[in-house]
Amino acid sequence: DLFKGNDPVMITVDKILPASTAYFISIAAEDLQLLNSQFVRYLATVHSADPRKKKISALDQKYKVKIEETLLSVLDQEITMAIATFEKGSQRQSSPLVLLRCKSGDLADRKLKSVFEQIQVKNGRSTDQLKSSYRIDADTRFDIFEIPVEDLTGLLFGKLFSVPGRSYYTVLGNYIVIGSSKEALGDLLYNNVLSKTL
Repeated sequence: DLFKGNDPVMITVDKILPASTAYFISIAAEDLQLLNSQFVRYLATVHSADPRKKKISALDQKYKVKIEETLLSVLDQEITMAIATFEKGSQRQSSPLVLLRCKSGDLADRKLKSVFEQIQVKNGRSTDQLKSSYRIDADTRFDIFEIPVEDLTGLLFGKLFSVPGRSYYTVLGNYIVIGSSKEALGDLLYNNVLSKTL
């Protein structure tokens, strides 16, 4: 049983999801590390644990990082997958968003940046290429970072939490928000500044 020994907790992600959210699925459990270990045991029963473990081990060995351990160490009780729409030019587009509630947004950001910068350096790329800024007005700016690992959330948390291809993250309060484009994250940030949330 995936949730055995784990109590549910109240979700808070609705306070930051943009009003343009089409749907979201949230898992909120007292102990996400226990939930993750039970998820890995489940994958073993359907013969999916080994490929996942091999991919994570290959990343860790190649880049000298502990990507799963690092991310799990900062999580706090809630992980969410959402689909939100945003405007790109004259068209509305949709984007998957994965929202990870963290014990501290700043600590999570520092730890993730450290891992991703190490991956960039090992790949011979400048760490400056990861960072861009989203400016809402003259006084309000958010950093957005490219994740140099394709579909990291799908690998770590399963297909339900997949953000295929290139992805980006930003920090909003105690949440790491991962999306498929800078524009999607920018729209989420803009809606939060305007209080246009669920």
